Amino acid sequence: MELDSSSGVSTRRVAAAVAGKPADAAVVRAAVDAARARGAGLDLIHVAASVSTGGWMPAAIPEAVALGRRVLGRAVRDAHRDAPDLEVTGTLRTCAVVSDLVDASRGLPLLVVGREGRRGWSRAVLGPVTTALAAHAMCPVRVVPPARPEPSGPVVVAVFDVDGAERLVVHAALATPRGARLLVHHRPEGLTRWGAVADLLAAARTARPDIVVEAVVDPRDRSESLLDLSVGASLVVVGRRRGVLGERLGRTTRRLLDHAYAPVEVVPA
Repeated sequence: MELDSSSGVSTRRVAAAVAGKPADAAVVRAAVDAARARGAGLDLIHVAASVSTGGWMPAAIPEAVALGRRVLGRAVRDAHRDAPDLEVTGTLRTCAVVSDLVDASRGLPLLVVGREGRRGWSRAVLGPVTTALAAHAMCPVRVVPPARPEPSGPVVVAVFDVDGAERLVVHAALATPRGARLLVHHRPEGLTRWGAVADLLAAARTARPDIVVEAVVDPRDRSESLLDLSVGASLVVVGRRRGVLGERLGRTTRRLLDHAYAPVEVVPA
């Protein structure tokens, strides 16, 4: 096991945030799978509680640091149990949770976090840290529900508008497991109106000629349709939307992050 208390996180690794909660087990499994699929290493990150000292840097609470080391040690052991050949490190950080993880996300291929916070619909839904990371991280953020998804299920990519659609669909194609299908979801008045369906499917097939790519057109409420598709899916991919004040999470994305049965990956615009 390697524990690193420095602020550096390798950009050649998938990163995952562990918090010492039940959701950590699902986060570690998903992060291991993502790292192995990319041929990358894995950094497990824990942000220990700290207190303001009135200066530039907050002071770490010794008990929180000790707890953080135990959390990281357990997570690293779990990752090695699932993938003995995977290079895994644990990084302990002691700044503000959201700002520190947003900073750590710079240049990463993927940040994996758990979906556990307040309770709703008898299931765990997003807490403020996960919501903030999905909205502001500088890399794709994969939000993992407690239940393990169907590994051979399709990847679903939700295309909301034409801006950035090709990049989003190609990103989803590259994340699709070998032998799985990629489903490009849109509403009838969306891509059909733009005349872009064929171009998007062609871009995905060029990026991944070894997978089956299909369009899914559904006139129902977008979030209800995508929630139905998330049952049995291995991943749902959505993009952050551009607004007047910058990128944001739309209503559909928030519902998916709260209630999807599969992991949801939010890709910066």
